[in-house]
Amino acid sequence: MPDWLNRLSVFWAFGQPHLEWPSSARLATMLLLAVPGALRAAMIAKRTPKVA
Repeated sequence: MPDWLNRLSVFWAFGQPHLEWPSSARLATMLLLAVPGALRAAMIAKRTPKVA
């Protein structure tokens, strides 16, 4: 895997401390990262022109 691709990773930035956390904290962290990202992606997809 190229090094530049690793720099885009959340796990490269923060490491993987969540592996030692309780499962509820891991779930909350993933939701905290995933939900805003999914909402932003949906907003961008809605605004971009569609091609047929």
